[in-house]
Amino acid sequence: MTAQELLQFLSRKTWVAKRSILDQNRAQKSSFNGVATVKSKDSLWLYEERGEHMYDQKSHVASRRYQYKIDGDVISVNFEDGKLFYKFTCDQLPHVSFDHLCGDDHYSGELFIQAKTWKTIWRVTGPKKNLTIETEYS
Repeated sequence: MTAQELLQFLSRKTWVAKRSILDQNRAQKSSFNGVATVKSKDSLWLYEERGEHMYDQKSHVASRRYQYKIDGDVISVNFEDGKLFYKFTCDQLPHVSFDHLCGDDHYSGELFIQAKTWKTIWRVTGPKKNLTIETEYS
């Protein structure tokens, strides 16, 4: 799968996004339920999700946005302000891994593409963090 084919797959519909967040340090779980879209705009692809984050028995409105940029077979995933979050090469698909450092915290991510669904898993470790974040898109 090429970078262009991957982004066309991701942009084909509005995805139902279900996320589980396990904080091993606090032995707490939280969840996110919402929708996600990827849309082409100029030379970028824009990812947007919105929904409800349930934490500590309270509901919070949640949203996030990323920019996907293609350079050959490499996709750079940038924060909304354009700063790099992570990047990966599509030659490993349907499963790729990537990393992001944020101060003392290490984000180790994986992307799994299936015929009709996709999934991300993040493991976040640092002096005060020990999280596993799994999102399924259907």
